[in-house]
Amino acid sequence: MAATSGTIYAKGFTTGTTYAIDVYVPDAVADVLRFDSGAGASSTSAVDYAFPEDVIIYDASFAAAPTATRVRITGNGVPSANTIRYGSYAYNLNNRPPMAIKVRKGTRIGGVNL
Repeated sequence: MAATSGTIYAKGFTTGTTYAIDVYVPDAVADVLRFDSGAGASSTSAVDYAFPEDVIIYDASFAAAPTATRVRITGNGVPSANTIRYGSYAYNLNNRPPMAIKVRKGTRIGGVNL
């Protein structure tokens, strides 16, 4: 396989604003997601992202599954218990499993391929 792309969707607790953050998914176990900071997500993009308010991540979708089968979400560099399986969150699935990952304002989220 090769590197792929995806989008993480979140909704603000206070404002109800929806955030769609594009990500670059490398094709290697132990490599990290890269987050769009305005010019599209690529292999040179930032390795984390901070939302401007408390949010709940409610969906994620990916173009294809890379060699890695899942990604562990991190908060400020610390691994969390939240793991997303790429195959279960493919773009073309209309029945992706529901997700509810709460993220506090300013927490720098990231992801490490497993």
